[in-house]
Amino acid sequence: MNSWKTFIFSLNLVLVFIFFGVTVVKNENVLAKGQELYLSLYIRDPRSLMQGDYMELRYALTEQIRQKKTDKENGYAVVNVSDGSLIRLQKDVVPVVKGEVAIRYVYDDKIWPKVMLSNHSFMFQEGNGHYYNGARYALVKVDKRGNIHVLHLCDSNKQILGPGKDE
Repeated sequence: MNSWKTFIFSLNLVLVFIFFGVTVVKNENVLAKGQELYLSLYIRDPRSLMQGDYMELRYALTEQIRQKKTDKENGYAVVNVSDGSLIRLQKDVVPVVKGEVAIRYVYDDKIWPKVMLSNHSFMFQEGNGHYYNGARYALVKVDKRGNIHVLHLCDSNKQILGPGKDE
């Protein structure tokens, strides 16, 4: 009976490693092949008493989506790659043409009506909040399903912010 426990434990361990390995490969694929885009941010305070240092990202795009929406459904915002401006809203990730990318959004009206993108926070090492005070853009990669992955926060000149970068 003890050998079965060892076998089950080992099998579970292997499955966990496979799951995390596949997740890493998927994220590396997004970093390598995802569509790069700058999204404009509203000014936010990079602090949280409960979670340490992080910045809640409030994208200007979400306000544009909210103003243009006529229903309470989730969908995709088709955005111009060159300037990050909203072109149209649609129900599916396709079709988009060259120079456009579809970003998935979720409509949430549990407390008050708001639109959220798939990634709305940026964590950084405690004590480094002052580097990100001037953040005006998020440099993101968009995957095939319309999810955004934040790479860096940038200033008003789209220069990357953070430790070791010119301030």
